[in-house]
Amino acid sequence: MSSHAAAGPIRNALTPLAHSPRTRICNALSKTLGALHDARKEVRRRLLAVIFDGEPLRLRATGADLNWDDDDQTSEVRAAVTVDERGDDGVNTFQLSLALDGHFRPRELATCLQTVVEEAHTDSDWRRDLSTSTPHLENVVQHFLRLDECARECALEDDVKKTHCHWPIDLDRIQKIYPSIGEVLKHVHFAHVQVLRRGTDDVVWEHGIGSDRFECTFETVEADGRTRLRSRQGFVVPSLTDFAGETAVDIVISIKLRLLIGVLSLPELKFAFEHQSDGDDVHWKATLTDVGPATWGEFLLSAVLPFPALRRLLLETWCWKLNLVEEGLRLRVRSDVPRVGGCLVRLARAFIREKMGSALRLFADILGALDADFAAMRGEALPPPPRG
Repeated sequence: MSSHAAAGPIRNALTPLAHSPRTRICNALSKTLGALHDARKEVRRRLLAVIFDGEPLRLRATGADLNWDDDDQTSEVRAAVTVDERGDDGVNTFQLSLALDGHFRPRELATCLQTVVEEAHTDSDWRRDLSTSTPHLENVVQHFLRLDECARECALEDDVKKTHCHWPIDLDRIQKIYPSIGEVLKHVHFAHVQVLRRGTDDVVWEHGIGSDRFECTFETVEADGRTRLRSRQGFVVPSLTDFAGETAVDIVISIKLRLLIGVLSLPELKFAFEHQSDGDDVHWKATLTDVGPATWGEFLLSAVLPFPALRRLLLETWCWKLNLVEEGLRLRVRSDVPRVGGCLVRLARAFIREKMGSALRLFADILGALDADFAAMRGEALPPPPRG
């Protein structure tokens, strides 16, 4: 079985990142997201202008300094959103690009994730290590999880360890600290995600979240002296540090909403996720390949949102690409968007409101906490995190 130093599982996984020269990106992103949260009314105005008026949005930032409509390439965080004019084929091309300089390299992140897999195969005390190794992160996590009630159930069968994690969500606390997230989450009965081997029903990993809990289930096994993920049908996943080459998985998302009229199921969404790497740079692509049959929930919600039009729009246009390359992270979402029955207008007015504020604040808090805990791991003196 893999062995680590006496340090806890979280410290074992995060210490290499803490000592990376690229760890400064956490601070830059945290401050940038915090600044965007403070300027969320302007962010909303500009996003709506992109969608409705075709007005391009450009942003660059170094920490808390936001510079709008600036093409300068010297800042650590740069973003651009455009909707090109409608072409002869009747579609508008939407593009989002995000560039981060100094981001963690894919190999660093893969090593961190592989350590998490190996530690999950042991009987490590994750709860205690969260308090001792990452107290600032613990302070943020307890804003949305009932940490003292979190449970991990493990069963060992023929050298295969089956792990099920059940983490209760503190919805009341979320609604107080991140109100927009709490408002959305209280209507989610359960959102279930499965990662399957491409073209099969063989589950490699599954997790889900609802208004009251987060759950995940996976299997691990020892192979060639390393701990590996294992699918339900016995396929052993290569070490996550061996990510060179090409591979693909299917991702299936099932969502049930809790509304005044009861629990409604939405159609299943199936994505093809493709990975390509030379062992250093990484290129990811996700494409929506199928939407399940229409449900009663979809028919009922169509009175509020244009789900039939949205179904056609997603199947025809949805594609997401992410490139992690030496000169910086490049995120690009490109979609040819037909304006079907005012679909974009109604969706934008429904979701681009204060809903984005809590999400910006949450990610800023998480990255800020990681930055502080990384500094502590490097031996830098810091004040203790706030409590309560």
